[in-house]
Amino acid sequence: GLCISSSNSNRMHNWANRANAIVCYGLFVLFALAVATTLTAEILYTKDHPCVIELNKVDKFKAFGPNDKAALSFHLKADLRPLFHWHTKQIFAYVTAEYVTSRNVVNQVVIWDRIITDIAQSHIDINSENYEYILGDQGTFLRGRNVTLTFSYNIVPITGVLTRHKTASHEFIFPHEYIYV
Repeated sequence: GLCISSSNSNRMHNWANRANAIVCYGLFVLFALAVATTLTAEILYTKDHPCVIELNKVDKFKAFGPNDKAALSFHLKADLRPLFHWHTKQIFAYVTAEYVTSRNVVNQVVIWDRIITDIAQSHIDINSENYEYILGDQGTFLRGRNVTLTFSYNIVPITGVLTRHKTASHEFIFPHEYIYV
């Protein structure tokens, strides 16, 4: 039954019961540490880090079959050093070109990215970065379109939730005519 009789109270638990208790206690401690780590990471996160992004120029812009393709160069300055602390595994930094067309309400195209694994790499100062990826549109909707370059990053913690942050943006109007180089 549910009650232990006095004759069984002096008998010790077998090895399986003891192993189960040790494993459960260990898992509880690991879970408690993961929760504490995640909560303290939010306290350590600082939102005070200057970031600037600007378009240098549209290097190439042409129709490639039924789609527009463009190559952009930009200036990016970001100091992500305050984001590195004992709980940061890495930071995924990237630049997107965002715009609206009649075909797609939301268009976000990654044109540059970097994985930062060390505090020494977390100061970004790019004066004239040429495109890493081509900006491609599904159709020929880029001419004369408002486009916003946005610098964003994801903080990858050791444990816990991956967080996305947008920090800087620059809006410009795409040329009305194609640029052939």
